[in-house]
Amino acid sequence: MFQCLPESVFTKHAVSGIKMLNPHEAWQILQDAELIYSADDVNEAITRLAISITADYTDKNPLVITVMNGGMMFAGQLLPLLRFPLDCDYIHASRYGNATQGKEITWIAMPREAVQGRHVLLLDDILDEG
Repeated sequence: MFQCLPESVFTKHAVSGIKMLNPHEAWQILQDAELIYSADDVNEAITRLAISITADYTDKNPLVITVMNGGMMFAGQLLPLLRFPLDCDYIHASRYGNATQGKEITWIAMPREAVQGRHVLLLDDILDEG
């Protein structure tokens, strides 16, 4: 279950203004976290997904768009397993800022590649509403 953290846990990023966890509290959260799936479980699931995507997209030259920042780790694990021609790009949008509930979308970066008429794979860490 999601739990809000006290305001004192965060520091404000100098450039973006987005509040960042301070290192001590970030380590504490990691130490207190419950392991849901092991690294091996996650790697096996990503490998199965890569096999499925390869079967579906080998001859389609898809545009793979990573949603920043959340999809970055997932993309870094999945992309090396996709052994066929593809183009990569990214998008960056924010609905949350410093809040825990989404608001209006603020676009930080749009794809540079044209998406019209392309097969597009969108990589992100969570499926959210909006």
